[in-house]
Amino acid sequence: MLVNLTCAQPQGTRFKSLIECASGCASDIGCVGVSTQERSCFYHYKCSHNIECGPMDGEFEVYVKNDTVVQTLPQCQNNGTWNLTGSACTCNSGWVGQFCERYGSSCKELAQYGYPQGWPDGLQWATIQLTANAKPVKVLCELREKYFNTYILRNDGWKNLKETQRGAYLNGFYVSNYCFWMGLSNMKAFNDAGYTSLKLDTGFSAPPSNEFHLFQMTYNNFTMQGYDDDFKFTFKDIVRRNDGPHAANYSYGDCLTPLQGAPFIFPNGSDSAEDCVMTAGVGWWYNTACNIACNPLGYKKVQNPDRPQAEYIVMDGMDCENTASCSVAMYFVMY
Repeated sequence: MLVNLTCAQPQGTRFKSLIECASGCASDIGCVGVSTQERSCFYHYKCSHNIECGPMDGEFEVYVKNDTVVQTLPQCQNNGTWNLTGSACTCNSGWVGQFCERYGSSCKELAQYGYPQGWPDGLQWATIQLTANAKPVKVLCELREKYFNTYILRNDGWKNLKETQRGAYLNGFYVSNYCFWMGLSNMKAFNDAGYTSLKLDTGFSAPPSNEFHLFQMTYNNFTMQGYDDDFKFTFKDIVRRNDGPHAANYSYGDCLTPLQGAPFIFPNGSDSAEDCVMTAGVGWWYNTACNIACNPLGYKKVQNPDRPQAEYIVMDGMDCENTASCSVAMYFVMY
């Protein structure tokens, strides 16, 4: 007799051993096997509409009658739970797969595995593994109905990263959910995996009404080189978006076009453009003109009013100097 699925029914703690538990099952014609947990005995029955029971815990070891073959429910990994209706595990904490056995390969795949769109604030940290052999990377995902964002950086201007070393720029750093950097190596890996639409958002509340404004630049066909080529980047076209009641009053500049083909300059380097890092206070892409019209990793003036002007968070055409709410985000988007 083949039993496709079984349901575990608790029999209490009156059984002193597995043998005694199994003896009771032997006298129950419907019982196909037993399992125990913490001295409790469970009888297993064929699942049917006549038996109201929940799915068997995958960690149970099932002992069956000699004339019975039982196909037990698979064991879900990483705290997943078995879903009888879907015949698969329901995963959490960013795990995916039939048995929650692997990390998601993208933020988009998390949505495909049923992770809810619109997590708290629409955002959720998750570990992404682009391929089976790739190094897992913890990223901030944003799941929406029609698009899925993987964040490269966020900065609310409350901490300048002047003291951050080369390794942190390569591998990423985390200060808070509002101040972090994915890392150049990870950014390159995602770009190589097909992430070629890059967006740069700047939001701020404009005085005196403090109404919120969002300025967004989308850089399509974004391509990034590797370490040996100084992580230089190029792209092919740009899409602008200005949202806000007085957006027409602001002329939002293009931060990345002047930096196409420019090297990423690290702090404490030997490159002649090191002067740009010293002036702006952070590592970034700098051209020979040391253009720092955009400094997305800088300070807010209201937080550090005594800092040199060039170290403040700057986004060309935006009033980040006189507001406490200016923030920047850069991310890859998938559809």
